[in-house]
Amino acid sequence: MSRSFLGLGRFASIVCSLILLSASPADAWQSSHADSVNSNSVDVRTARAVKPMATVLLRDIAPGVNPVIAPDGTLYIGDRRGKLMAFRPDGTLAWSREIGGFQSIMSSPAIGSDGSVYVVGTATIRDHRTNPPATSYVAELHRFTAGGGWLWHVPIAGPHQGIVVSAPTVIQHGGSDIVLVATGRQHDGFEAYVTAFSSGGGAVLAHHKASVFESPQVSGGADLDWSDLWDWLYPGFSVTIDAVEEYEKLPRGLSRPFPAPAVYMQAEDGIPRIYLTDRFHDLVGLGFTGTTFSELFRIRDNHRYFTTAALVWPNGPVMAGGFYSEDAMEMTFLSIAPSYTGGPVTVHRIAMPAFVTTPASLGNSRYAVVLYNGGVSFLRGAAVEKQVDLTGQSIASAAASRGHVFVSTVTGLYTFDKTTMKKVAEFGWAGGGVSQPVIGPRGHVYAIAQDTLYVFPPSRIPDMPNPGPLPEITGPGALPRPGVGGSGTTNPGPAPQL
Repeated sequence: MSRSFLGLGRFASIVCSLILLSASPADAWQSSHADSVNSNSVDVRTARAVKPMATVLLRDIAPGVNPVIAPDGTLYIGDRRGKLMAFRPDGTLAWSREIGGFQSIMSSPAIGSDGSVYVVGTATIRDHRTNPPATSYVAELHRFTAGGGWLWHVPIAGPHQGIVVSAPTVIQHGGSDIVLVATGRQHDGFEAYVTAFSSGGGAVLAHHKASVFESPQVSGGADLDWSDLWDWLYPGFSVTIDAVEEYEKLPRGLSRPFPAPAVYMQAEDGIPRIYLTDRFHDLVGLGFTGTTFSELFRIRDNHRYFTTAALVWPNGPVMAGGFYSEDAMEMTFLSIAPSYTGGPVTVHRIAMPAFVTTPASLGNSRYAVVLYNGGVSFLRGAAVEKQVDLTGQSIASAAASRGHVFVSTVTGLYTFDKTTMKKVAEFGWAGGGVSQPVIGPRGHVYAIAQDTLYVFPPSRIPDMPNPGPLPEITGPGALPRPGVGGSGTTNPGPAPQL
């Protein structure tokens, strides 16, 4: 594997030549980051988020958990009490089920090609019959029908002392759904795994140790405090951030789900490429045959720490964010040779303000990154195109539709025009910035703050099919300016109490 650092101009030209702009985002938000490449975007017309049409009172939604949405508009989310809930597009409750076993739902669900709902439950069990009490950890993958029928549940394999799990990622391989779950475990240090499950009965198809971080200073690896993300690594490690007012700050003690795998289907051979970050030093690329994982490449740097899930660009380039031990945050870009057996990997990094959010794809080689201390950076390729300051901290990724970008912070939900990058609406609240906004197939926007689900109405302009791919960028100023969807609101409806 070769590693080199290119000048920005040369790298940008290479990236633009690799990108297939005909690739389009999904039309339903069926996994934690919308789709298997973690694009955080859907090809749906939306309105500005100005006034909610309904609010739904939830309970005990874990940090970093957001809803997922089926193609028919049904929304699914789970809570720390172990309740999986389904809502109709207008926010009314369709059904709810307890997963049992004293398990909590600490990550988003995922939806399979047949409408099945996959969710991971975890539990910490303390046996007080011994002195000191014995502690064991449980993690299981559950499968439900779209109507709430419980089909099966299976343990997530591997020894561990503590565990943090990703949201499931569902891919199709060999004509069947396969469910991928990444886990981080405290075990004489910290280990990251990925497991592939059969959708039929939950059989383990493959289980792979992706990385190991050995350090006597790692304790409670499954419960890292992401509100103080500068303190969890080593004494003396810090990143300089500006002071913020108390009302703008995230709560202390936040612990996000483990980064979800990103999966790219190589068109030439149909073999999935899986990209994992481990919250420590490694970004790993794996090939998956259906029964085994094989390592294609590994980016490891003991001075850098990956904090986001990977995002795969059209045609295979990858980006992921993290921070560097010399008071700097970075976005890492990888250009990867399309070879199943592994090939050259070119690495480029650009400096960024502090962030822990996976980028959102805006199309045409543009991306939006929500900043930890308030704001959003818009990227074009490997360069920052525009940065907008906002009030309120955030660990929630942006959500992009055909015409808008939605950003959640502690103090508000902001709507941006995707083309001009101008803020076009602001809805004030308290307690946001923890759960990512999501977009329904009919154009509804859903966002959570203080355990309240806000349902924003879709555009009054009828949705039309995407007119086709955008033309390829050939130089500065060549970005097309597609029309922006209209806006509309309705009166708020009743707020169901769960």
